[in-house]
Parts: sequence; C-alpha cells; structure tokens
Amino acid sequence: MEQTQPKLGLESQQCVEVRLPPKKVPTPQLLSNIPLLYSFLYATVQDWKRVSAPYQYEIDQAPPDDHVTAARAFMELQPDFLRYLFSYCFFFVSAENAFRSLHDELKDVAGTLGLHAPDPPAATAYVRKVRTIRNMSIAHMPSNRGRPIMRTAAMDWQPLT
Repeated sequence: MEQTQPKLGLESQQCVEVRLPPKKVPTPQLLSNIPLLYSFLYATVQDWKRVSAPYQYEIDQAPPDDHVTAARAFMELQPDFLRYLFSYCFFFVSAENAFRSLHDELKDVAGTLGLHAPDPPAATAYVRKVRTIRNMSIAHMPSNRGRPIMRTAAMDWQPLT
C-alpha cells in the first residue's frame, strides 16, 4: 500500500480542492479593473458637467424667449456630448460585463460547494438603453453585431449639422 504525504502539514484536516470550469473564469484583469472602470465612469460624468456648466448657466440666465442661446450651446457642445456619451456607454457596458463575469465565477464556486447562487438581477430600463446606445452608435461601429447598413451609416456619420 502506497503512503501519501500530508498536504501543507495539515495531518488532521482534509484538504478540499476546488476546480472551476475554465470557460467561466474571467481573467484577473477584468475583476481587478472594476474600480478603475467605475473611476472612468465617474470622471466622464464630472468632465461633462464641467464642460456643460457654462452653457447651462447662460441658458438659465437667458430670457425665456431666447432660443438662440440654447441652439448655440447645442451646436457647440455636440462633439463633447458625443465623446462623453460614447465614453460613458463604453465604460458602463465594460463594467457591467465585469460584474456579470464576477457573478458567473461566484455562481460556479457556489455550485462546486453545493450551494445555490441566485441569478443576476435583470437588466433595468436604464441598462437596456445604454446597451442600445452602445450597439447602435459610432462607438460600436467596428463590430459585426449590427446590420451592414447600420455599420456603414455609423462610419459615414456626421455631427448633427
């Protein structure tokens, strides 16, 4: 009979090895980047507020019948608005995917240990709207997920002028 050496000097304790299916384990960078993705989201919102604040102040100070101030703000803020909108959508969806991967990993660990893990929460209307913006916008144009005509339109896109 073959003798085995105790693992890690734990003669009186059993060692349990937990193995997760390789297809469900996210890369460590994905999980460790959740705080970084959050900081990108926060910075994007703060940058938009900073850029748009002077225009909002002018609109608030303008007479009620002055539509020129709002129209000028709309035209001048288009590049910034689109840049921040697409950045926010990109980082939002990235963070959501990171949390989904984390949930999948926790669900696999729970299953391995014989525990039940609840399903992730259903996507809210806000989450669905952000995904739609990402999927239908120039921010997603290199993808093959949209219809060919949508990809072509995104590549030929011009600001709203």
